Amino acid sequence: MFGFLPSPCSSCQPDLASDYRAHFCGLSHEFAGTYGPVARFLTNRDSTFLSILAASFEPEESHESVFERCCNPIGSRRTMVAGWPSRYACAVAVCGAWTKLQDNVEDETGWRRTLSGIGLKQLQRWKQQAVSILMEADFPVAKVEQYFSEQEDRERANASWSDAAEPTALGYGEILAHSNRQSSSATLRKVGFHLGRLIYLWDAIVDREADLKRGRFSPLRRDTDFEASRDWLGRELDSMTSNYRQMGLTNPVIESVLVEGASEKVLPWIEGKDLAEIASEKKKKKRQPYTRETKWYDWCCDCCPCDCCDCTKSKGDCCDCDCCPCDCS
Repeated sequence: MFGFLPSPCSSCQPDLASDYRAHFCGLSHEFAGTYGPVARFLTNRDSTFLSILAASFEPEESHESVFERCCNPIGSRRTMVAGWPSRYACAVAVCGAWTKLQDNVEDETGWRRTLSGIGLKQLQRWKQQAVSILMEADFPVAKVEQYFSEQEDRERANASWSDAAEPTALGYGEILAHSNRQSSSATLRKVGFHLGRLIYLWDAIVDREADLKRGRFSPLRRDTDFEASRDWLGRELDSMTSNYRQMGLTNPVIESVLVEGASEKVLPWIEGKDLAEIASEKKKKKRQPYTRETKWYDWCCDCCPCDCCDCTKSKGDCCDCDCCPCDCS
């Protein structure tokens, strides 16, 4: 997903941000313990969402936690989520990063290709560990790899956006479906499917100008398709949301990240604003002073949950952090 989903703002939603941080730091701890300290850099918001989703299906009596320091060796200890949700999310993140770097080696040139090749060699060992973890949980590794391997073939064939998005959508469907190891859920698979289509289409919208300039494939190369993408994106958002509602989950963090966060990301485009206008409005959001009430040495890699800003609806001001899904204006 690579940064599509946001995190709860620590000022607007302090309780949700605290729960989110427990998973975020839990991932960092799991990466370091399973793959080595360098792997902490793979900790991201999308993997955090997957960890939260997986934990929501686990029986309460099986929930695990640790009380450790996160990425700062002199920082305060904090409670972090541990166990299967973290292991699963980390394994998926490693395999996802490996696939992304592999694509970069094939598609990029110059220094981007060189750096991706270096990263790919490092991730090869990690990927073997991750695949072992996923296969122990009966995750269809070969099937999902096959899905993603078809992506380039479809793009070379100048497929429509819907056909081009299908491998990503099918892969995401399996990833979300297997976050629930208690039972199989066709509805959860549909949520992942439409989330995959939503992300693919949004990336195509954002990257269209650069793709056309560099002579790359764009499923929205025609102006009519580019304009129609507003309706297509709206339908995918509605389908993802309606299938999520059918599941009956009551986890407010998932609601904030998946439903509210995705909506906040794409609704301006759906409602008719152009990309330049969206970017301009984002820059106008006022950054607030750093106000985290901790000791100077107690920093952590969890600045992602908006500890970097102070978003207060009472003042009508918002931060301009990418991780803040709130609209306080």
